Amino acid sequence: MPTSEKQTARPRRWPRRVAVIFLSVATAAILLLAGFSCWVIHVTVPVVVVDGEGQPVGGVTVYGAENLGTTSADATKESKTWRDWTKSRMHRLTRPFGVALEWDMEQPVFTGGAGSARVPANSRLLTAISLGDLKPKPGEVYVAETTPGNRDRGTPARIVLRRSDQEPFAAEKRVTWLFVEAPLSDVLKDAEALIGVTIEVDRDSLMDEGVRLETPVTINLNNATVDSGLHLLLGMLNLSFVRGAASIRIASQNTDGDGSLEVRLYPVADLLADSADQMERDATALSELIMQAVQPSGWHSSYRHGKSFMFPHERALVFSHKPEFHIQVETLLSTIRNDGIEPESEVQHKIRRGLATEVSINAQDEPFSDVIDNLRDLTELNIVQDRLAMEEVRVRSDTSVTLRVHDMPLHEAMEQLLAPLDLTTIIEEDVLVVTSRARVRSAIAVRVYPIGKLLGDSGDGDHFCARIERAVAPSTWQNVGGQGWTQYFTPKRCLVVRQTNEVHSQIQAFLEKLSANSDNPTP
Repeated sequence: MPTSEKQTARPRRWPRRVAVIFLSVATAAILLLAGFSCWVIHVTVPVVVVDGEGQPVGGVTVYGAENLGTTSADATKESKTWRDWTKSRMHRLTRPFGVALEWDMEQPVFTGGAGSARVPANSRLLTAISLGDLKPKPGEVYVAETTPGNRDRGTPARIVLRRSDQEPFAAEKRVTWLFVEAPLSDVLKDAEALIGVTIEVDRDSLMDEGVRLETPVTINLNNATVDSGLHLLLGMLNLSFVRGAASIRIASQNTDGDGSLEVRLYPVADLLADSADQMERDATALSELIMQAVQPSGWHSSYRHGKSFMFPHERALVFSHKPEFHIQVETLLSTIRNDGIEPESEVQHKIRRGLATEVSINAQDEPFSDVIDNLRDLTELNIVQDRLAMEEVRVRSDTSVTLRVHDMPLHEAMEQLLAPLDLTTIIEEDVLVVTSRARVRSAIAVRVYPIGKLLGDSGDGDHFCARIERAVAPSTWQNVGGQGWTQYFTPKRCLVVRQTNEVHSQIQAFLEKLSANSDNPTP
């Protein structure tokens, strides 16, 4: 056989050798990256749990960990992103071999009043924590806050379980703001000086909303709480704030990052049955009810989104979610406890009394904002304009209006002023907000309707829910692609309904008609 033919027939080995060398180098690189990822991402820190007064709390179970790393472990956004990318890839590669590069969020980090946890150094993910030895009263809410430890000084990380009314700083302080087209930074500096804590701003998430510290804002408040003022100010910009142990963090309401979540514990023993089996079923139903009623789209399998936990032996629910969610949960639970009557703060009660105050005003072709300011001065109520909603109906602050009334209740005078402009008022937080009728009608609200009397002793609550959905705005419910949702909660014999304000009015009228028919049956 010719030499050329022999050489052609011999297998060419160099591509295989190159492949083997490449795979060997890649494997070594993966192992090095895995070790480096573990070393960078994880640190072991001691952790202690205390109550709002600094006393140790025993018997707690901690899931995940929030900001439990050392104070020197902070990293830039770019390096954190790189580590997250590396961690996810390494976890996928090593998981089939039984090696995990991250702790299991569904398994306890430790149980007891103190311990140590090997956690990501930059994580702010305290998924859940139980109440332990604390003895909560019905209706109390506990907030779980953490502060980082310092390995160099031997300082442990701390988880503080405080009641929601044990504020870490003076949030009950009052603000009087009169800012007209002022930079957002000026208002935040004023708030920072008043409450004496640092206000941290997530500039990247603000930019996502088209907001900068130089963005001009207008707000006019008199003697409002810091919380109310911040909610109102930031809500106009689609922003929110989260309390820390010694700071406030401001970010977009749409931020899904670690720092946008709060962990709160809700003791619900008074809403559950006494027997162990039924109690656990009731707790599960209540947890699912809350998740469906309050921001149903805000839940995700990822631990960076809303999470819920249940501790049946302590009869407590735990939610890790955004501050706006927790506000709604507290309101919902209070309303269920009060048989459908929503809780009202002292300030809100004052606003309702103020709406009955008689006013006299003679305004002829004056700017809308000037008339609102005059009514504010006459009643000393915080009346705020929702400028975005007003623009939707083509009303501006300088729109000319006329209002001539003498000794007329404020609510009637406001109706006379606002109705021709397709505007109305609603009470939010500690203020009376001027907004559009369309926004009020279409706004989604959760309400509780006691129906025990209508059901009788043997009525079926689930059947009653179906009856409501068939009789009232049938095209607006979830089962046909709408937003409306309803669920019966057995322990309190009530309906919990998530619907627009317009449909709620129809539901109320339907229930009143049923009640009237049951009181006066046809012969």
